[in-house]
Amino acid sequence: MTTLMTNQCIAFFDEGSSNTVPVAMFSDFACPICRVKYDRLTHLAANDPNTFHIVRHQLPLLGLTSAVASRAVLAAELQSQYRAMRARLIRTPAVTDERFITAIAENLDLDADRLLPDMQSNAIDRRLRLTAAFAVVFGFIGTPAFAVGLMVLMGSIQIGSLRKLIA
Repeated sequence: MTTLMTNQCIAFFDEGSSNTVPVAMFSDFACPICRVKYDRLTHLAANDPNTFHIVRHQLPLLGLTSAVASRAVLAAELQSQYRAMRARLIRTPAVTDERFITAIAENLDLDADRLLPDMQSNAIDRRLRLTAAFAVVFGFIGTPAFAVGLMVLMGSIQIGSLRKLIA
């Protein structure tokens, strides 16, 4: 929380990269608009990697399924498999069972014995608490929410408008 209060930009953008515009996206696995915006933003970034970079924030507001899925992707990220886990979980309506998460992890060649403890780790707890603190600071009461540089937006935004903000 100290980082949040002393240097919001560094904490918010996860100390980001280089000379590109940081774009933070706050999303919830159970939010249908988030799914579409995530895919479009990822596609846009892949087509223009030197202009901006995405900082993904999990903001599980919509129940247990969202919380479990958020923890699973953050734990998978520790094994460099965020995107693969997200792609698999986004197709799943209810992710609440550890056996199911274990089966997915094994299918993705993740270390399932590491994934489950990582999901419950202090590091993942801190990350989710920090994201929740950002939501309070910036008034995000739902998802999706975005920050492009220092511009903060909540709700759906057209990709063309997002592209203009990035420019």
